[in-house]
Amino acid sequence: MPDNTEQVAIDRVRQRLSSRYAQAAPDQVSNAVQDALARFSNSSVRDFVPLLVERKAGEQLETLAS
Repeated sequence: MPDNTEQVAIDRVRQRLSSRYAQAAPDQVSNAVQDALARFSNSSVRDFVPLLVERKAGEQLETLAS
């Protein structure tokens, strides 16, 4: 289960992606982040999860934007 530090980092990821993909609806950004986060739910090493979530969610939002 993610700790508070990870949740803060994920919230920052969501904010950065919302700024980067301003044309996307807030729900689209949140869904992309949640989908990416779900991919790593069973990962035992959590240090890089926010970075990986940002990359995966960004890829999904980039696809939606094009």
